[in-house]
Amino acid sequence: MQAEEPVEVANLRKALGIEVDSDIYNEIKEEVKEALNDEKLDVKNPKKYRTRLKELFRKALTKKVKEMMGTPGSDKYKKFLDENSEAIYKFLPQSIMNKSFQDFTIEVDKNLSPTRVDEEISKGNLPKSTPRTSGPQLIVKEKFDKDKFINFHLKPEKGTPATKQTQLAQAIATSLAEEATADVLKEEGKPDAIIAEITNIIDRDPTLRFSIDDVDLLIKNITDVVDKTIKQGGDPESLKINLDVLSEEEKAVAIKLLEPYFTDTGKYKDTLRKALKDDKIPSKFKNIIERVVSKEKENKKLIYSTDKRNKKSMQEMHDLNMELAALLPPELVDLLGKAAFAYDYTYMDAGYKKQTNTYGPFKK
Repeated sequence: MQAEEPVEVANLRKALGIEVDSDIYNEIKEEVKEALNDEKLDVKNPKKYRTRLKELFRKALTKKVKEMMGTPGSDKYKKFLDENSEAIYKFLPQSIMNKSFQDFTIEVDKNLSPTRVDEEISKGNLPKSTPRTSGPQLIVKEKFDKDKFINFHLKPEKGTPATKQTQLAQAIATSLAEEATADVLKEEGKPDAIIAEITNIIDRDPTLRFSIDDVDLLIKNITDVVDKTIKQGGDPESLKINLDVLSEEEKAVAIKLLEPYFTDTGKYKDTLRKALKDDKIPSKFKNIIERVVSKEKENKKLIYSTDKRNKKSMQEMHDLNMELAALLPPELVDLLGKAAFAYDYTYMDAGYKKQTNTYGPFKK
């Protein structure tokens, strides 16, 4: 019999077996709520805010995490490390690894360019607060080595098993609290802008929820809603209605992921429709083509415009879509691909359908 593929879990909370509405789950959220209301926190000073909040998280939750782990040298602690070390290693943020677990990090590059800084921030390898022009180092986790990680804590070359356990418990406590931050802020009714500001300070994605258990199921449920909407014609209002079948947490993630569908994409389509109806090229689209594709002009007009009779023009539009898709997170392209680009391709192939009653090469 073939072994089942392990289900990818959404966060460290789920990986450690902390169930929604369990005692420790609720204790974590209560401590996070209290910490977030600390009077010394000031979002106008992000660095001090981040340092203070992490300190509060460690102080509030380290003891609870230690109780979950067991005492140093105990069978309970050894079992905890054996069963959870890989998940802990996976979910601990790079910032914590760089500060507390330098034995497991490697420098792969330095003096990064601004463009490279943007790329590595998007991959989660650099904190969002990293200045673009600072020329930082790029430090990443080593490939996970279970024996090395466990021996680091049970048979340390420096320090003692007790100090190593405290270090690990503090890292787990901080990470669990940061995972819960967006949920707590949302439950307190904080505006999305405030949630985004605070999660950005602590270098966390506001769409990742403490209460989400299964990433694969989450993506499937959202994808099913998008597919259903596309079959109904792809109207944003229909999508909003269809999202109601999701749980509140799933819906919150979906709305954040699908934000371009409701805003930029929708406005762009409306602009494109009106401009085509008036037989004009939308200035926004024209500027994109000029900037990204070709700056050559002939008689003050683009050589490759949005004229669907011009095959080179259509190919450029297609290439531009592919270039834009390559810059987006893969998960977002998977969710939005059809919806985001469908109007372009309907337009690009429209001439073929009128002439032959079949679609052209781009829609396929």
